[in-house]
Amino acid sequence: MDFNTLTLQETFDLFDIYPTLMRKPVVVDEKRLIIGYKDDEIRKFIPRGIRQAQRSLILDNIKNA
Repeated sequence: MDFNTLTLQETFDLFDIYPTLMRKPVVVDEKRLIIGYKDDEIRKFIPRGIRQAQRSLILDNIKNA
């Protein structure tokens, strides 16, 4: 099955038939493939600059709480 050719309705139908697909994401880029939700590994797909900015915002929110 080529998931790139599915319509939105076909995708919803697939999730309805196989709800575990929602809990086991497949994340792909030019170099990596991750199957399942692995927090630390999924973060690797987010560019370092964005991760650092998010970390700074979280730390600022903690300091100002």
